[in-house]
Amino acid sequence: MSIEVHAEVSRMLESDCEPDSENRFTAFEVRDHAIEFLNNYDSEIQRFPELAGQTHFEFVMADYDLQRDAVFIVYLFRTDVLELLAGRGDAFALRSFVEQELPEDTDEAADSLRRRARFSAAPLQIERRRVVEWLGRDWR
Repeated sequence: MSIEVHAEVSRMLESDCEPDSENRFTAFEVRDHAIEFLNNYDSEIQRFPELAGQTHFEFVMADYDLQRDAVFIVYLFRTDVLELLAGRGDAFALRSFVEQELPEDTDEAADSLRRRARFSAAPLQIERRRVVEWLGRDWR
C-alpha cells in the first residue's frame, strides 16, 4: 500500500468531517470501496466495452446520524488520475439530488455535488501509477 496516498486521503477526509460525528469515512474504507467498485465495473465493461477508457464515476455517502451533516465521497477514475472529492451536507437533499437530478456528464455531476455541499474539501488528484500501488489493481 502506498503510505503517501493513504496519508493524503486521510488528510482530505479529516478536513471534511465534523468533529465527533459518526458520519465519516476512513482512508481504508475509501480504498476498499474503490476496489469493490472497480471489480463490479469490470463486469460492466465486459458487457459494454465502449465504457473502457471513459471516466468512471462513483458516489458514496455516510449518513448514519441524520441529525448531523452526511459526508460524501465522489470517485472520478480518469484516464491518468483518480480524482477524489469529499464534502458534507444534508443527507436527504444530497440523496434526492443524486437519485433524481444528477447530470450524466461526470464533470458536471461532480461540480454539482460540490456546489450543493455545505463544505467541500479541495479535490485530491492522484496519478494513476500511485493509485494502482495503493489499490493493488488497475482500471480500464
